[in-house]
Amino acid sequence: MAADTGYEAEIIRDRLSKLVTLFDITENLKRQVTQIRFDQTSAVWPSEIPSVADFADQYRNRLWMVEQRLGTIRDSIEANRQALDDSYRSLNRADESIDELLRGLQERIDSRPAPVNGSATAHQRQLN
Repeated sequence: MAADTGYEAEIIRDRLSKLVTLFDITENLKRQVTQIRFDQTSAVWPSEIPSVADFADQYRNRLWMVEQRLGTIRDSIEANRQALDDSYRSLNRADESIDELLRGLQERIDSRPAPVNGSATAHQRQLN
């Protein structure tokens, strides 16, 4: 039924998997940037030279901004993954409900008694 309603479960599962992969990549990048920022100490950037100290401060601030942006991207990816997963589950529930309804209708049609004297009613001719 899924193909009849315009979505393919495998495609959606593939997209969900890609979002999980993007989340992991983004989370890994964020951790790396955080570590780089923490590594920017006075041992790396001598504070005796004012221009170097200023550069180091700016560099750490930029790294912090990158961290924040990666966190925002990561959160957005997770929100999109969750929304797609929720939609996927909702579509599956709707698909199952429609399948159940159609099976019930088919059972009702199949359980109707055969017409007397072999002639079909107008309603039964419409169903066939």
